[in-house]
Amino acid sequence: MTEAEKKRHRQQQYHERMRDPIYREQCRVKARKNYQKRLANDPAFWEQNQIRSREYYYRHRKARIKKMHIYRAKNRDQLRKYDRQRYAENRLIRIKKTREYRRLHPKRVRNTRLKSKYGLTLSQYQTMYRKQHGRCAICGQKSKLCVDHNHKTGVVRGLLCYQCNSFIGRTDEQKAV
Repeated sequence: MTEAEKKRHRQQQYHERMRDPIYREQCRVKARKNYQKRLANDPAFWEQNQIRSREYYYRHRKARIKKMHIYRAKNRDQLRKYDRQRYAENRLIRIKKTREYRRLHPKRVRNTRLKSKYGLTLSQYQTMYRKQHGRCAICGQKSKLCVDHNHKTGVVRGLLCYQCNSFIGRTDEQKAV
């Protein structure tokens, strides 16, 4: 048998073995283990892999987002059902984590709430608070202050104590007040 015939014979054997799904899976598992071992032991290979992964991620970002939107549109009901089920299963854990986050990051939570509800940042709120010397803009009482805003236009008017803010809310923001 010549070298060319030996090579052809080896290739045929390889292709025959690769038709077997069990052998193919064993090859995949072995290759994955070798890859993970190399990632763990070779820092240069790991860094190169990270760069390659990041480049691929950014290069294909728009296509991934488009696919995600299409998938979510097609499977909206299933995803909602799955989300409700996961929330029900992990409800207490999620509540606990939310409380813990709020306890650890009160400024972030306050800033997010002010920004979403009134369009104010925490620093803008603190500036208003200092200008009013920590007192209600109507009665001058020194207490915890609420953000007073026009519900129709969303314009922030100032900081008021709870009683004054409630009074304005009950009088439907009459101009005379």
